[in-house]
Amino acid sequence: MPYFEPRTPAAGTDFDDTLGGRLSHARDCAGLTLEAVARGVDMHSATIRYWEADRAAPSLASIRKLAAILGVSQLWLLTGEGEGPGHGCPDTPILPLVSRDFSRKLHRRPRRTGA
Repeated sequence: MPYFEPRTPAAGTDFDDTLGGRLSHARDCAGLTLEAVARGVDMHSATIRYWEADRAAPSLASIRKLAAILGVSQLWLLTGEGEGPGHGCPDTPILPLVSRDFSRKLHRRPRRTGA
């Protein structure tokens, strides 16, 4: 698998330092779920999760598909240079982060207390 050297983040952006960070940011900006992106590139959602966590890297063929689905350039996904997410997307997508945190808390099973 190809290895991508992390770049120094641009001023005020934390998502710009790795391919996984850019992928996650672009997916959030596009309003797509892991499952939707996974269907678009014909992969499992766990694979997309690994890519976003920089535990694995997509092939160049997958980069092409991801760029088309997310509306960004292949160059931006790989390097952070070029056409990234639209201007309407904030640098730090706070709502998806907060939503994910609350969703995790709401979907937890209640703990059983003593008998």
